[in-house]
Amino acid sequence: MSLMASCRLPKPKLQYENITINIPGAPGRLIQHEGKFYGYFVIDNDYFSTQGNQHFYNIDEKGAAHILVVPPELDSMGYQLLLQNDSIFIKGDEGQHTYYLDKTNGSWVAANNEPQPLYEDDRFAVYAIDRGEWGGNTWFRDKRTDEQYEVSATDPVVTFYKNTYYLTTKDHILKVSDPMQLKRSIVKYDYHKVGLAKDRYGDEPYSDKGITIAYEGKRYLELIPETVLITSFAAGNELYHLYEDSMGAAIGTLRFGKLEPVHRFEPGLKLYRYYNSLEYPVQDNGKQLIGFSTSHENQYGIIIIDSGCLKMTRFTNNFKEPVYDTAAIKDWVEKSLMDY
Repeated sequence: MSLMASCRLPKPKLQYENITINIPGAPGRLIQHEGKFYGYFVIDNDYFSTQGNQHFYNIDEKGAAHILVVPPELDSMGYQLLLQNDSIFIKGDEGQHTYYLDKTNGSWVAANNEPQPLYEDDRFAVYAIDRGEWGGNTWFRDKRTDEQYEVSATDPVVTFYKNTYYLTTKDHILKVSDPMQLKRSIVKYDYHKVGLAKDRYGDEPYSDKGITIAYEGKRYLELIPETVLITSFAAGNELYHLYEDSMGAAIGTLRFGKLEPVHRFEPGLKLYRYYNSLEYPVQDNGKQLIGFSTSHENQYGIIIIDSGCLKMTRFTNNFKEPVYDTAAIKDWVEKSLMDY
């Protein structure tokens, strides 16, 4: 069944794609654009450091891979990979440097480092900041008045469904029917200040004014969520949620405040939720990109959610590490110790 055909159905349908690759290392975040996949692969280095080396690849639909050299500022484990205005962007060093890919020659071009909202419509733009162990805040900026309205929600996915904003965090689903009923920000957020300069504002009070809790997850020992929410998306006349519980990864719906699975993925499949205020699964074309791993070390991939339809691309990596004889290992150890 084609992806477009499945989109006409009221419930989300999965389309599967398998691609064989031959790339050293393990993948970081991946993105798809114009039929190709882009992302870093991390390999170990030879200098007794826990910091790996990484290379940026583009991969075509047949699995052929090509390295794209990135500027030194982007050779960092802290980066954001996103699609914006039909171009691929990387923000490195936690947002301090931004480049886009010039597809005509495969080079990277420096770009303005402007913050992008998590969600935007004609009336509101939604932003968030993550304060780590102190939690995070999300705010709606009224585009007509420039007023800001905030709620305590850490790293939410924002979904607009039936005239209501749904904020999906790791263990809560919050409903905001009218953002102007949230707490009005007395001191307005400046994303360049709180996001880039690391000014956390210090003592922002917790606020749940103007929200309805649609789902509240339980926690082990009040610390570890029993169920981890990955994202939410609308399909047909239903709002669906990707999540992980003790049974594994699933797609479900809310019924009387509880998640009920409508589809379970294969055992051992692990969904990634690595977003923060600098990493977000929803691209500006409305697609969501969710990474996953499997019980097989060499099989992993991404789930693309587009207009309520899910396409699951699985990569099987056939790369084999070289095997060296005793003499070669002895030479490597001696050289490494001399260098060290």
